[in-house]
Amino acid sequence: MVRPTPYLPYLTFAPSAWVLPLKFTGGGLSGPGKLMIDSQGNAWAADNFTVGMQNIDKIRSGGLSKIAPNGAPLSPALRGFTGGGIGGPGFGLALDADDNVWVTSFQNKTISKFDNTGKPLSPPTGWNFDGQLGQVQGIIVAPNRDVWALDTMRGQVVHFPERDPSRGELLCQDKTGNPLKNPCQLVAPFGIAIDQKDNIWITNIIGAHVTRFPASDPSKVETFKT
Repeated sequence: MVRPTPYLPYLTFAPSAWVLPLKFTGGGLSGPGKLMIDSQGNAWAADNFTVGMQNIDKIRSGGLSKIAPNGAPLSPALRGFTGGGIGGPGFGLALDADDNVWVTSFQNKTISKFDNTGKPLSPPTGWNFDGQLGQVQGIIVAPNRDVWALDTMRGQVVHFPERDPSRGELLCQDKTGNPLKNPCQLVAPFGIAIDQKDNIWITNIIGAHVTRFPASDPSKVETFKT
């Protein structure tokens, strides 16, 4: 006699342990990179590509998408929110305490800012330090309101004190312009975070270490092998 396989393993899960997969689309969502949730539960995504252009690597002209908690797209088709210098963002996306959205563009080599309705607050060309920025990726807003971002290709760190781009500065630059000789030992920096002691931590795509320095003094650089 063959006994039926008991389904006891399924009975050991509490209802709260079940996972319901959801698929949201629309609002220009195409090749989304970084994802953030605002104070109203809306999801924001930086779109690497433009809808219909996913097979063309050179066209990274995507915008910014906003999805409601119920999955309804709140950003327009086909490119999401645009303007403010955005074009081909990727991993660089951050929300500040006022639900403003800060986004970096790998293609356009810019930093942009939008309010929570999707209105661009940055100039039409974004902030690019008069063309001194390369492809930008990671960005954060620190608890003290400072904005920090990483120039991946030129090995630089962008700093906007108290979210003020007019006071923006480029840190970790090499005087000769060689990105591999920057004083912060950045090697294609990508991800950035700040700890509770106000230390900035940076990952390096093609390096075997992470970089750390105090937010108050980027000259005090330490590296840790990974």
